Amino acid sequence: MIRYLPRLGLLLLDLACLFLAFGLGWWTRFSVLPGWVDGLVTVQQPWSLYLEIMAPAGLLLVIFAARSGLYRTHDPDLRQQVYGSLQAVGWLLPMVLAYLLLFRADYEFSRLGTLFAMGWLLLLLPVARAMAFHLLETLGLLRLSTLFVGSEVQVEEYLDSVGRRRHARRNRVVGRFAPDGLFTEDGQDFSAGHNAQVERLLAEEGLQKVVVFLGGLPRRRVTTVLRKFEIRVKTIHLVPDAASMALMGARIVRPDTRPLLGLNQNLWRPAMRALKRVLDLAVALAALPFVLLLVALASPLLGFRPLMRVPRRTLDGRPFHLLQLRVDYERGGWLFQSGLYKVPELLGVLAGRQSLVGPAPLIEREVDLYGPNREAFSHVRPGLTGLWQVSDYGYFDPGQRLALDMYYTMNWSPQLDLRILLESVGKALSSLRRPRRGGWRT
Repeated sequence: MIRYLPRLGLLLLDLACLFLAFGLGWWTRFSVLPGWVDGLVTVQQPWSLYLEIMAPAGLLLVIFAARSGLYRTHDPDLRQQVYGSLQAVGWLLPMVLAYLLLFRADYEFSRLGTLFAMGWLLLLLPVARAMAFHLLETLGLLRLSTLFVGSEVQVEEYLDSVGRRRHARRNRVVGRFAPDGLFTEDGQDFSAGHNAQVERLLAEEGLQKVVVFLGGLPRRRVTTVLRKFEIRVKTIHLVPDAASMALMGARIVRPDTRPLLGLNQNLWRPAMRALKRVLDLAVALAALPFVLLLVALASPLLGFRPLMRVPRRTLDGRPFHLLQLRVDYERGGWLFQSGLYKVPELLGVLAGRQSLVGPAPLIEREVDLYGPNREAFSHVRPGLTGLWQVSDYGYFDPGQRLALDMYYTMNWSPQLDLRILLESVGKALSSLRRPRRGGWRT
């Protein structure tokens, strides 16, 4: 029963955010807005009228939050809490709009006040979820007993990449199994000694999570590990190597006979590229005033020559230039560490040379990174940020970089871009306190 208390608390938190959002929406409509807009009707309506829409909205919010995985307390993630909150409100908004349009003759409350409430909810829910996550993490309610299956080198690299202190706040490592000596001769089962250790970990330590490193592990033995733990622990994480990274988004296209995996190849489709370009232009145009303001404010600090052109190459080797603030690592300070020096690259997005999110542009010595088939990437614009740029795991490994770029181009979606942008903002804020490993990749 106790294990369900955090979920109940999170559910009540979501409903409290909805309740507060409608209160703030009512206050914004009838107390704040009339002072800004002349001629607006200022007759205040009883706040209780909103209860008519709050009941179905609360039910839908809980459903959408559950659909976004916000009530899964095993192995939660701060990014998922924020992104899932935005996703849940995004799903709720069209439902509320449809309610306002279909039943507009049957209610007495303000439609404008309801829209303000949705805007407040979009702000309140992610903030409340982030605060609740930190509270649960501080109280130790999110720690899972964890077993690593991989070599000592793989485990140490993994802990270095995710941060040992951060990992320790959410995991309690109870064992490490190296591949050598783990399996029987035919690879179909664990050795007798390791089987005994597994049973002990399950019975005495309450094993909840297994992290499996795929690098160097034959397919049959990966299957053995998964079969050993798949119904006995809550969470299994696979850490892929470069060769299997791009296949992670594959789909089964022939389930009736021998299963065939089909790669999505999303950015190879003209319609998907057109959609990505429209989204890039919309965000870049909305951010254009901020770009001009930043350049104007930075100009006196940079000798009234705030911009510089940085030579780079596209993924298929064509030369082009980035526009960045004229800062360097030694003298750039917070402009460099926060990544704000890259903001003028939004002008390149408007010009069609870049995308908001995408593989990093190449420097001269990296032209051969994609090999003789680099022309296949000619349709992919370099990004201001990207999956590899925000990843610390394999940051200096060319093979991991290529694998992440392939995964991105094959599995692109607006949701993936949004998650990378949110991760980039988080990296920028954290870099102000602690310099980012490897700096910012441009």
